[in-house]
Amino acid sequence: MTGLVDLAALKAAVPLDGLIGQRVALKLRRAGEWVGKCPFHQDKTPSFKVDGKGFYKCFGCDAKGDHLSWLQAIDGLDFAAAVRVLEEMAGGAAPRIGASRLPPPLAEQAAERVDDEAKRRAMALAIWHQAVPAAGTPVVAYLAARGITLPPPDTLRFHPGLWSADAGCSLPAMVAAMAGPDRRINAVHRTFLRPDGSGKAEVARPKMMLGLAGGSSIRLAPIDRETGLLGVAEGIETALSVMQRPALAGLPAGIPVWAAGSLGAIAGAGLPGDQGPAHPTKPGVRLPSHTPDLGRPGIVLPPEVRHVVILADGDGDRPSQAALIERAIRRWQRGGRRVTAVWPDAGGDFNDMLGRDP
Repeated sequence: MTGLVDLAALKAAVPLDGLIGQRVALKLRRAGEWVGKCPFHQDKTPSFKVDGKGFYKCFGCDAKGDHLSWLQAIDGLDFAAAVRVLEEMAGGAAPRIGASRLPPPLAEQAAERVDDEAKRRAMALAIWHQAVPAAGTPVVAYLAARGITLPPPDTLRFHPGLWSADAGCSLPAMVAAMAGPDRRINAVHRTFLRPDGSGKAEVARPKMMLGLAGGSSIRLAPIDRETGLLGVAEGIETALSVMQRPALAGLPAGIPVWAAGSLGAIAGAGLPGDQGPAHPTKPGVRLPSHTPDLGRPGIVLPPEVRHVVILADGDGDRPSQAALIERAIRRWQRGGRRVTAVWPDAGGDFNDMLGRDP
């Protein structure tokens, strides 16, 4: 059988209170709500709740999730195995979402049009909480196809079906948490994948952000407070490539790298009215301003970062990229940091170099 598993139909076929009730003594508290002692910590009083909407939550240890999260946590299963177990409980293979183009869930349609900041962040958080840990999912296959064999960090998850307006249907996706200086998740970065994870989905926009991405970044590793050294890259794949093989960029082993999502987020806004120099090869075109608008930063780094290494991409217009990187250098230098930029081989990025490096 081909196509994506219709997880909504599969979960609807197995009531969550019945699934969890096989392991936890649940008591009906009110219509559509059950409580019991949490199996994930020494719970003296019932702090574990199951609701009629298909979610559980412990108010003691903050364990939470849905049917698949439960099976993964309680039995140590990976995502695919949890789906198979749930299929067996439902009495057979789950329905598939195949080539037919299904209408998107209303919430996901609305997510592309919502202007209200609080609602956009709430939608991003909903996607993050619906997603599952990346281990054992197509995210691992996707990264491996790019030559990346590091275990996926906790800030990367997998969602089996997010709406893609370009595809006209739901697609599996790698979901990355984008956190601000206070470490709160404000946005998510979505990379739409092929069903088997062998590459990005063939859509016009395989990578998209939702929420309040301004000031936020994808924290792929904790900061080394002793050295204060942090690498910053545009993309997740570039960042993980350098973390896996720092020598590609001439950097020391163990360097943490964060992803900004775009070069514009690294550079931040330019000073209004300030024109950059003329483009060296495009007559009549001016480069982006080198002067940062300090009131409109891109990603915001915590104060313990004292040395920033910007990991450039080499597959775009080099003069324009260099101008934006110069803006980022000036912005972070004004904060008293040491800032350097490292370029990959011409015509590619550090992930391309990882694939060529024996």
